Amino acid sequence: MVKCSKPMRNTFALFVLHFSLCMNLAVFNALHAVANISPFTDAVILFVADYLPFLLFFVLLVYEGWQWMKGRRARARELLRAIGVAGFAWLIAEALKGLVASPRPFLVIEHLKPLIRHGGYNAFPSGHVTFFFALGVALLLSGKRALGTIFMAAAFVMGLARVAAGIHWPIDVLGGILLGSSVVLLAKSGGYLKTKHQQA
Repeated sequence: MVKCSKPMRNTFALFVLHFSLCMNLAVFNALHAVANISPFTDAVILFVADYLPFLLFFVLLVYEGWQWMKGRRARARELLRAIGVAGFAWLIAEALKGLVASPRPFLVIEHLKPLIRHGGYNAFPSGHVTFFFALGVALLLSGKRALGTIFMAAAFVMGLARVAAGIHWPIDVLGGILLGSSVVLLAKSGGYLKTKHQQA
């Protein structure tokens, strides 16, 4: 376990920065502590981190096709718009990764054993969390509360699992949530996404 060192100077700005970094590290240590305990817990972490959201996304695509075949074209178009906005949020996240160049935990913490070998200096923000949380918010605002809540919860749990797997920091997950939500809200304010009331 890596501990947080004290700042050399006691200014308010340094205190806030130090506190944020220490909280980031403390949450990471707590979550990553459940990794490498047993094959079962590692399998659960890997499933949630890599496969669960995509399984839900596949179910969403099947639901989209069903809506289209039933002639509910307006609902199907709203689903496609939600996916489009989430995809745009993901593209922004990928661009930010290149600009920030934040190292992943296994590159910073010596002897850390990640469950997934993934990327290098491209941790912030989490692209997975950005996409799936944006999709959840977009679905929620479009009136699909159950679907939206499921995808938002799945994105959050997936983010925690990716921290536990040792490939993301907690701040990466938070960044993905904030970025995904912001892009969706901008799309809504620009009229690209319609609320349930507006659709009626």
